[in-house]
Amino acid sequence: MEKLKSQVPKFVDLLVSQNRILKMIADDKPLGDTLDALTRLVENQSPGVLASILVLDPPGLRVHHVAAPSLPEAYTQAIDGQPIGPAAGSCGTAAFRREVVITEDIATDPLWAKYRDLALRHGLRACWSTPIFDDKDRVIGTFAIYFRTPGRPSRGHRGQIAVVTNAASLALRRKCRQDALKVRETQLADAEKIAHFGGFEWFPSTDTVRWTDELYRIFGFRPGEIQPTARSYLDRVHPDDREVTRKRIEQSVISGEPFEGEERIIRPDGSVRLLFSRGQWVMDEVQQTTKLVGTCQDMTFAHLSL
Repeated sequence: MEKLKSQVPKFVDLLVSQNRILKMIADDKPLGDTLDALTRLVENQSPGVLASILVLDPPGLRVHHVAAPSLPEAYTQAIDGQPIGPAAGSCGTAAFRREVVITEDIATDPLWAKYRDLALRHGLRACWSTPIFDDKDRVIGTFAIYFRTPGRPSRGHRGQIAVVTNAASLALRRKCRQDALKVRETQLADAEKIAHFGGFEWFPSTDTVRWTDELYRIFGFRPGEIQPTARSYLDRVHPDDREVTRKRIEQSVISGEPFEGEERIIRPDGSVRLLFSRGQWVMDEVQQTTKLVGTCQDMTFAHLSL
């Protein structure tokens, strides 16, 4: 009972620290900073522990160092990029087997045959590694704790491991989603440039307009160079097309129906471009219009080639 009571403050500290880590994840702090804080949390809770988090490359074949504040740098550099496998130390094997791997003594465990001399040279004798999974049950990394003496994990260590692997999974999954979103955004931007195709969002309640980078370029500006509004858009429409364009948009505002049509614009250098524009309204849960989303395609050169 006394032993259990003595563990309560440490458990409370663990929960407080976990909440701090979760806030870092929610605030989009750099992944390295978040995972470094996680490993330090474990090391502060258990003196003598050397914590490490590795991530798998996209194919899931090799591990890469992310956070290990107390492991020798020469050691982390040596294992960075190493392949996973059935006998790849504790971490590479845990990722390969998709299960916890406990090495009580690196000096005698056959899983460490390839890395034994490296680990012993840096005074590492025990390593317990746990795979980190994403929400689709794929291994995306490993969490490991090392010791300079042989041994097995205690109940307290198991609790720490559960907390860290859960938080690390959240952080890594969030980073993966962000990376995937950036790839899609880049692909979309490239496609827009090729097709001379730009997009916009208009929020009528504030007359706030958002343009994609390609739409800025179509209008003759560097991305972000100006703050577009509905009025500034109409001001750049050719005078001979302005009234027709204004009525087209106005009718869409009144009816809530989509619109499409052609108009010419005048760029800052005086050149004229022919656009084909279309837009439609986005409704909220009570069917109130919230914004107009649409596209403008530069048809100038296609029109001239006909």
